[in-house]
Amino acid sequence: MVGPGSSCWVLLLLVLQVTISLSEAAPSKSDCKPPKLLSQSSRFPVYLTGETFYGYCNFTDPDNSTTVKLQYFPGDSSGFNKSVVYGHSTVKTIFSVRNVSIKNQGNYRATASNKCGSAVCNLSLSVEDACHGYQTPVPRTNNSKLFVNKTHGSTVTFNCTFDGDPDPSHFEIMWGYNGKTDIVDRDTHNKYSKTRKEYAKCTFVDFLMISNASSSDSGEYSCRSRSYLGGGALGPVAITYLFISP
Repeated sequence: MVGPGSSCWVLLLLVLQVTISLSEAAPSKSDCKPPKLLSQSSRFPVYLTGETFYGYCNFTDPDNSTTVKLQYFPGDSSGFNKSVVYGHSTVKTIFSVRNVSIKNQGNYRATASNKCGSAVCNLSLSVEDACHGYQTPVPRTNNSKLFVNKTHGSTVTFNCTFDGDPDPSHFEIMWGYNGKTDIVDRDTHNKYSKTRKEYAKCTFVDFLMISNASSSDSGEYSCRSRSYLGGGALGPVAITYLFISP
């Protein structure tokens, strides 16, 4: 038999059950742990152009729900590789750039987050020119006049060795003949061809080939560089004289 006070007891029991359920569903502030930065690679590494940049950030992963956002500033991410590796209660982020150049300089950031908060790791990459800042490659044969004798119908090969930045996007090598410049670009008969070979980190050789040479090819040949940087500056001229015998 239900007495007059029974409804009060039922209501009290319902309130207690709801309170217990809510306390179990929502973790207390003391139980909620955000990710923390454990370790990272050097904050200010300095690399030479052509080297490989490698950086990392290690975070805690308290509840195995941490997500990581990787960013690069100012935003040119060409050649930029990134990965995230999850371990036992930890998460590791990896940044890498192969064959770094000046444009890869900047800040690399990893942000680890969960429902309790976030942690940030910043890495700064500085790049120095491995070729000592040469804007216009300089020929080693500067001011030396060489003489080459060949017979009619032979293939003639000239070469110029340059010290400077071998990146072809920074400059071009111009070959001239008897005062005319850019003879390869002006060639409509496929008489001339040129190739380039990197000899060392900051030294390269540019080759000019003349097929089926004749006496009309005798004369003065020159090579020089023209930079795409610094307003198109021209480098010194190296000259070779060619004589084709009948």
